[in-house]
Amino acid sequence: MESRAPAVVAVVVTTGPGPGLEVTLASLAAQDYEELSLLVIANGEHDNVTERVAAIAPKAFVRTLDENKGFGAACNEAALMVDGAAFFLFCHDDVRLETNVVQMMVEAAFRTNAGIVTPKVVQYEDPMVLVHVGQTSDRFGVVQERVDMGEIDHGQQDLERDVFVAPGGVTLVRCDLFTTLRGFDPLIPVLGEDLDLCWRAQVAGARVVVAPSAKVAHRQTIATGERTVSAVGTRRRSRQDLQRRHQLMVVATGWGRVTTLLTLPLLAAMDLFEFFLALFTADTDRAGAIVSSWLWLFNNRKRIRERRRLRGQVQVLSDSELRRLQVGGASRLKRFTTTLLREGLDRARGVLPELTLFKSQLVLEKLRELDLLRHSQKAKSLTRSEKAMRFLLGVGPVVSSLHFEHRPQRLLQLRCSG
Repeated sequence: MESRAPAVVAVVVTTGPGPGLEVTLASLAAQDYEELSLLVIANGEHDNVTERVAAIAPKAFVRTLDENKGFGAACNEAALMVDGAAFFLFCHDDVRLETNVVQMMVEAAFRTNAGIVTPKVVQYEDPMVLVHVGQTSDRFGVVQERVDMGEIDHGQQDLERDVFVAPGGVTLVRCDLFTTLRGFDPLIPVLGEDLDLCWRAQVAGARVVVAPSAKVAHRQTIATGERTVSAVGTRRRSRQDLQRRHQLMVVATGWGRVTTLLTLPLLAAMDLFEFFLALFTADTDRAGAIVSSWLWLFNNRKRIRERRRLRGQVQVLSDSELRRLQVGGASRLKRFTTTLLREGLDRARGVLPELTLFKSQLVLEKLRELDLLRHSQKAKSLTRSEKAMRFLLGVGPVVSSLHFEHRPQRLLQLRCSG
């Protein structure tokens, strides 16, 4: 009897013009995974999406939504249309997948018994530059990258391992896990839905794993400002405002009662300190985002109680076990104050001088000329001329330290409703 591969449904959520939609569809249509179906959700604003999809992937299904309620709500709508699949592959409309991505991610899910799998993500224009290889988070919901900005991919991250956050773009999720968690929270339409889903999945005992053998290029149209956030309830809100309020919601509902009573007052004290520091440095955007996030949390206190009740129904990991999967400290406050003290006000506020941007581009060009991509598992020492070049450019270490973190091995049984 011939065994079949588990069915995967790729859900592509597109909004507005979707400048990279055709490339995304073409890369999905070229996958070497046979049991792959394609479902495109036109989220609110749609410009001839049906015709554009038919021209690239005529076998794909298309569903148009009248209102853009966010990426998570669109994925939830897609999940209601699917029956019998083993995995969902949630995709943005600005990604480009290599032909073996789905195959590699499914194999990683079975090999590691993972509930969520994330690929290696690289720059859209330059696939040699890493963007994400999974992410981590501290106890306050602040996400940290596991790679340095502009880090060159020379194989140093090619190790399959547990991570705390699967960043949005392309994410493989087990269908039974998605059902148990009741999908994405519609209250988090964008900028934080990945953190929330992964946090709740790990509370339920599921593993989140990065599969570096699966390589995806992400255009990141929202992060780069190429496209604005247009979901309902997010207009006229800054990215910082949305990130803070959604992180605060995750922290307020992601811990047990005792840990919450210890964590929230500490987070409020740190935000208060950061608020006065922002006022002192005339960073009104940051100060406004801090106040707005706490007001938003207070206005949604009914939803907080509901989320905490649902958490109790699926909880497998204790707070101490969950805490061991995160990084220590208060990442956001530490990063802000350190940058302020070392590099000045503009850099702390996220303003990069034109000279810095020019030097960053020049560094990458010089690195390729010096052929510093000849690193596998161990970084080689730099020559005297290379060190001199770096000194003249005024940049830090070219090759970041290898990230070999020791995470606790978990044999967890996912408790799913029958």
